[in-house]
Amino acid sequence: MASRKTGITFEPVRRESTREKVHSAIRSAILDGRLRLGQRLTEISLAKDFGVSRAVVREALQELAHDGLVEQNAYRGSSVVSLTPEQVDEIISTRVLLEAEAVRLAVKSITAADVTYLEKLTRQIHDARTDPDATSELDLSFHEKLWELSGNGTLQKVLLQITAPLFAMGAIMRHAERTNRTPLRKTIQRSSHAALMEHIKSRNANKAATAIREHIEANWMLIRSHLEEYLQAESKPSTKLRNTTS
Repeated sequence: MASRKTGITFEPVRRESTREKVHSAIRSAILDGRLRLGQRLTEISLAKDFGVSRAVVREALQELAHDGLVEQNAYRGSSVVSLTPEQVDEIISTRVLLEAEAVRLAVKSITAADVTYLEKLTRQIHDARTDPDATSELDLSFHEKLWELSGNGTLQKVLLQITAPLFAMGAIMRHAERTNRTPLRKTIQRSSHAALMEHIKSRNANKAATAIREHIEANWMLIRSHLEEYLQAESKPSTKLRNTTS
């Protein structure tokens, strides 16, 4: 109904639901590395931690499974995603092809405001470089924006589903290394978006596509090389989520 004073119809403001808060808390715990690859996520214990019903937790876990961050099995229940080195190879090769196309499409229609937003995210990622646990969500946001700018909704959904597990795995491994829970032979670092942004700003679709391929390979091939070592060394301590729904 339109306001008598403004003559404009506004949609009611919707408060964030409890399910969304639980989803956000678990998602953050995965993407900042506080949970382990393959860690069990039981409805009973999570409901107790968050002070919510099992139904709320179940819905949040189902959404996380759709996002590619949680695996669900009829017999084993839910767990943090965990991929084999061979699965990582398949995902990376597929992602390179799809994201290069997404970048080509994005460059064709990108606006000055879009470039400004991407540059802001790039600066935030750079500023957080000394705290690897804090960069994964920012980095994923950067790539999600590129996928959105492609204008291809199907491409955007597929890229999120296949790429989110890679971001989760990278974050978990960096966190384990930084906390000395699973020391690795070399520091796992993240490559810069600088070259990609230069080609995006110059509206050079082909060079931007090449830059995104190089960026993906520089990041994930290094993580792939450490994955087997991580899986063998990880000791599987328990992690409890803090109640953030209140």
